[in-house]
Amino acid sequence: MAIVENYRGHLLNVWSRRDLSMYGRINIVKTLALSKLVFISSVMETPKTFTTEVNKIVFDFIRKQKPAKIKKTTLIKNKSDGGLGMKHFVLFDKALELTWVKRLCSDSDAPWKYIPKSFLSTVGGTELFQCNYDYNVFDLNGHLPEFYKKIIHHWQEIVSTTPHSKTEIQSQTIWNNKFITIDKKMVYLPHWHRAGIKQISDLFDEHENCVLPFLSLRNKYTLNCNFLIYHSL
Repeated sequence: MAIVENYRGHLLNVWSRRDLSMYGRINIVKTLALSKLVFISSVMETPKTFTTEVNKIVFDFIRKQKPAKIKKTTLIKNKSDGGLGMKHFVLFDKALELTWVKRLCSDSDAPWKYIPKSFLSTVGGTELFQCNYDYNVFDLNGHLPEFYKKIIHHWQEIVSTTPHSKTEIQSQTIWNNKFITIDKKMVYLPHWHRAGIKQISDLFDEHENCVLPFLSLRNKYTLNCNFLIYHSL
């Protein structure tokens, strides 16, 4: 929390003594204050208390420690939408952490990916981010660092969907799907996944428009599985 104290005790207090407009204070926050937190938020797990406190400090600075006359929602809107273009640090922090998803799922084989991919291997690796999962159903305690847990949680907030049509349902990824559970747990079967079974449509006979019988499924995907798993799924 030393960084927060630095904000309160030195960085923003220096500028508080100047007679700046609200636009001027917003520019100070964006260019001098929040920029110091970009690296930290990108590589470390930031507690909710930290992001909330930073957010409070910067908005108090913008308002000159006075009661709010402009709503926070107006302050953070784009100027083209009638706002002032201020950054909400809680959302800013989430966005920085979510940039890891794009880098992690890219085609490059950078050495830094080995560690996060190893941590995520039990839940589908990077293909997890294509799944319609429920973070609260995952058993992530004990083997996944908090930083990656937060990324998985934030990602669910922006991509989680509820399919409505037949086409949407059949295009759903089977694995780690909150609507497909066995014993109230989401399913991930690595050997089925490696065999090429990814979407619900992969379980169907495209000509008969029905679920593939057990033996037909095994033959189609050269899959070694037992009928109990098949019927459970």
